[in-house]
Amino acid sequence: RGRDSGTMGDSMMDVLAKVFNHQVGSVIAALLFSVGWWIFIDGVAYGPTDSMAPGLQWYGYIPAFAVTIILLLINLVSLDDMAPQQQGLFQTKSYATIIKVWLFVWISLGMGCIAGGITIYFVQFPNQWIGIAVMLQPIIVLVSAVVWLITRRVPNNDNGDEFAM
Repeated sequence: RGRDSGTMGDSMMDVLAKVFNHQVGSVIAALLFSVGWWIFIDGVAYGPTDSMAPGLQWYGYIPAFAVTIILLLINLVSLDDMAPQQQGLFQTKSYATIIKVWLFVWISLGMGCIAGGITIYFVQFPNQWIGIAVMLQPIIVLVSAVVWLITRRVPNNDNGDEFAM
């Protein structure tokens, strides 16, 4: 497959690099998640003192909490399960389609959370920190969900130098 080295050390280094990328990706996803919530909490706490704006109403919290639940639901599946060579009780070729539909539905709803945050910003809190926080938090958390989904991939057990797909 384009590799002529064939040494055990090279494939072991590749596996270590991919495990390192997995760990770094998980840390980046966690940092993004934390920064998103930090911005949101700061905006909600500081927002009413920033100007004469009222505090955030109950519906302003919906995008933040919904996108957090969506992060968990997106990451219930693994991209490794989409490999067509896997056969089992529930792992057939249609299983990959089910995963694609699952991800499409939840990422679409995540985009809806982003649209909700943008709407709250422009309608209720234009040019105010609380509105910017409500708008940024779903974007950052959804990006962290996708980063976490992509970096959770693990090497194949067959030869260790490719990802399952």
